Amino acid sequence: MLAKKLGESFFNEKLNNICLDWLKDPIFSIREVAILNIKELCTIFGPQWSLKFVLPPLMDLHKEANYLHRMTPLFAISKLGTVFPPEIVRSSFLPVLNVLHVDKVANIRMNVAKTLSQLMPSLKDADIIGNCKNILNVLSTDKDLDVQYYS
Repeated sequence: MLAKKLGESFFNEKLNNICLDWLKDPIFSIREVAILNIKELCTIFGPQWSLKFVLPPLMDLHKEANYLHRMTPLFAISKLGTVFPPEIVRSSFLPVLNVLHVDKVANIRMNVAKTLSQLMPSLKDADIIGNCKNILNVLSTDKDLDVQYYS
């Protein structure tokens, strides 16, 4: 509501960093609500704003040492996949999925499979679908049984 009332410039200057900081909160429910807020903001301000102000820091969380932070982009991708056109899915989401599907933490690999199962029904682009299927094929032979199951 604040974003709509105050506008893009005010939001970027005063509130954007606060919203992004919530993505690293130690409490899962805070991170989860932050992702839902970001989804709404991306819808309000549009894809170009999202590419400039939200997606880079959000997707960069996949490089964090803390595995909970690395999982945050996965949860975001599953919620944001329907908001963005294929070009953004290809340029912003697939690189993260390609890195995290070989993460050392099985819970992250399992969540890559879960994320793909939520993302794929909304995809129309054959190249993106093919890339997602390749990741799932790799995960289906994972040493962890839960990763295999969700793949």
